[in-house]
Amino acid sequence: MTRTRVKCLGHSIPARVGLAGLYSACLALYALLGAVGVVLGRRSRANGGPYHVLVVGTFYTRNWCISHLAPLAAARNVRRVTAIVEGPIQPIANVDYVQPSGWPVRLGGRAFGKFCCAIRLALKHRPDVVMGYHIVPNALIALVAARAVGAASAYQMTAGPVELLGGGWATENVFVRHLRRPSLVIDRLIHAIARCFDLVIVRGHGAANYARTHRLGRAISTIPGSIDVRRFAPRGEKREYDLVSVGRLVSVKQPEQTLRVVAILKETFPSVRAIVVGDGPLLEPLKAQAQSLGLVENIEFAGHVDDVERILKRSKIFLLTSRSEGLSIALAEAMSAGAVPVVARVGELGDLVRDGVNGWLVTPDAIAEYAERIRTLLDSPADLARCSAAAANAAHEHNGLESIAERWTRALADACGRPADCPSPSNTVGPVSLNPAAHK
Repeated sequence: MTRTRVKCLGHSIPARVGLAGLYSACLALYALLGAVGVVLGRRSRANGGPYHVLVVGTFYTRNWCISHLAPLAAARNVRRVTAIVEGPIQPIANVDYVQPSGWPVRLGGRAFGKFCCAIRLALKHRPDVVMGYHIVPNALIALVAARAVGAASAYQMTAGPVELLGGGWATENVFVRHLRRPSLVIDRLIHAIARCFDLVIVRGHGAANYARTHRLGRAISTIPGSIDVRRFAPRGEKREYDLVSVGRLVSVKQPEQTLRVVAILKETFPSVRAIVVGDGPLLEPLKAQAQSLGLVENIEFAGHVDDVERILKRSKIFLLTSRSEGLSIALAEAMSAGAVPVVARVGELGDLVRDGVNGWLVTPDAIAEYAERIRTLLDSPADLARCSAAAANAAHEHNGLESIAERWTRALADACGRPADCPSPSNTVGPVSLNPAAHK
């Protein structure tokens, strides 16, 4: 067996041993904190709220803050949200931001800095709920911080079951991806941790079914990110871009496929115009690829854009070629702006996209199929207009801020009922009751 090595606190260790040790330590600490909770000052939760929610996460753009924190802060039973975050922040009413700094970051890196910050704020403010985005490291931090003060714990399964399957080896996480292949031992450990949460939040029905089957958490709620429908609503803008792609330029998003699709489209539409919105390590390689494919006049690289709605309202078709997704906020925003989605049939994208009604789902990696769907839409302005209107309506109904805030109201009330018991790692499959109200 090949042993891939990674750096952890300055020492080279096998990735599998390191992760197994981390998850085992998390389970042990969870049990220990439960046993000595009275000494640490744990208290009873107020079932009816209003709740103070402590959030731990990494937010890649200001739109992430708007999409995820705004509806949480707007929930009827939330009085305050404190967010420990890395990345850009967006001022939002009722939300306080804290960014880890100081000696913990210098000593142990960003994850350790967030851990120390979460423990400090949890002990200081005694939040009612502590929630982490992605299992590693944020949800692990949230679980321990919540246990320390008797708060409800919540895990946002942002990317879907890929975060847990095989130990999470196929995720983007800089530490976990060093696994290179599935690990049965780490898979069992990470699922055991996921069962400790009071609330597991997923983006769509596929992840909800997975969470139910594997008994993740005490309660499960389906809550996608929200969009400001007024911000993205088109106001008669001319749609000058035939194609738009929005997302971080990283390998899991497979942005190079966008360029290959444009190269095929250029054979039929020599003046096809595409714009790639986003930044990341693949930006310069993509520019070089565009040069080699003769697409310099056809593709614009916009980089990071805060007012992405300005571009989406001027685009006809939204292309997403990721190999894995939850329910993409970029997709919901594009549809709200009237851009017709042609996207990979992965994750929860099918919760929002209906073939031939408001867009198209395409077999992952099928470059010719992407190009053919886009060509058909560009050839038929009437079909494009019909799908555009249907896309906007679907996004407004599914991702409107008011609707998502109400889902949060119900989910938090569920989570603050009683603490979850942590099952043993051997308890892997079985039925669990879903709260029907959380899935309306």
